[in-house]
Amino acid sequence: MTKRDLFIDKFYLNEYRNYLMEMDKALTTINLYVDNVIQFAEWYKESNMTDFHVEDVTGIDIRDYKAFLQEKDKYTTANTKLASLKNYFSFLAREKLIKKDPTYNINKIKVQGQPQAKSFDEKVYRALRKAIYKEGNPRVIGIWEVLTKTGCRVSELCNLKVSDVDLTNSQLTIYGKGGKYRSLKLHKDAKIAIQDYLFRMRKYSPEGVQYLFVSTKRGKYSRSAIWKIINKYSQHIEHISVHQIRHFVCRSLLRNGVDVATIANLVGHSNPLTLLRYYSTPLDSDKALAVDSLQ
Repeated sequence: MTKRDLFIDKFYLNEYRNYLMEMDKALTTINLYVDNVIQFAEWYKESNMTDFHVEDVTGIDIRDYKAFLQEKDKYTTANTKLASLKNYFSFLAREKLIKKDPTYNINKIKVQGQPQAKSFDEKVYRALRKAIYKEGNPRVIGIWEVLTKTGCRVSELCNLKVSDVDLTNSQLTIYGKGGKYRSLKLHKDAKIAIQDYLFRMRKYSPEGVQYLFVSTKRGKYSRSAIWKIINKYSQHIEHISVHQIRHFVCRSLLRNGVDVATIANLVGHSNPLTLLRYYSTPLDSDKALAVDSLQ
C-alpha cells in the first residue's frame, strides 16, 4: 500500500482525483498532483504542529511553503508543486468545499541567475528596529528581538512557551520540525525584551499564561497575526515578510564569519550545504557596495 492509498480518503483527495480524471489528465499527472497535495499536508502539519484541514489554509501558509520549496527544491520542481496546489485549491473553491482559494494571489517562482534569498540589508533592519522601539509595545519588541536574534520560524515563535525561556541561564529552547528541539544562548537584547514583556504581562495577568507571546485576548498568536505585526512596521520603510527575517539572520551570521554547520544548528536548518548555496549569494546592495569600494 502506497502513501497515496493511505491519504486518498482524506482532504477530498478522492473527489479531486475523480475531477482530474474527468479532465482527461494522464494517470501519471493525476498521481503527481495528488502526491504533491499530500506532501503539502504533511509539511503543514509539521510546521504548524496541528492537523491539516483544507478550510484552515491561508495565503500566508502557501507563501511560507513557497519559501520552503525555494530552499529545498529546484525551481522547476517547486513550481510543479505550486501548480498542483493551485489546481487543488481552485477545485475546492469551485466546489464550495472552502470559502476562499488561498493560492489565488500566489505566483510561480521566477528564476534569474543564481538562487537568491529574499533578505534585506542592515539599513532596513535598523529602520524597522527603531520604529518598533519608538512605539514601545513590549510584546512587539519581544517578538522582534526573538525573531531577529534566533532566526526561528514563525510557527516556532508562535509555539514558544513561557517554560521554554530560562532567563537565569540565558537559554531558549525552540521546538521545531519533526519534534526536534534546539537549545541556544539567549542574546542580551532578546533577554532584556523578554524580561520586560513578561514583567508587564504578569502585572496584568497574575494567573499566568502557557504561551510566551499571547494576544490582547490572551490567546496564542497565529502566523498570520505575526505577519500583520511585521507588515504594520515595514510597509512605510520597505515591505518585508516574516520569513525574510530568518534570511537576514542567516546572512548576517555568514557575513560575521560563523561556520555553516553552526548556523544550520542555530536556526534548525536540516541541510548546511543548501543553506550555504542559498544564503551566500550576494544581494544587489552587496554588489553595489563592492563596486563602490574599488579605489
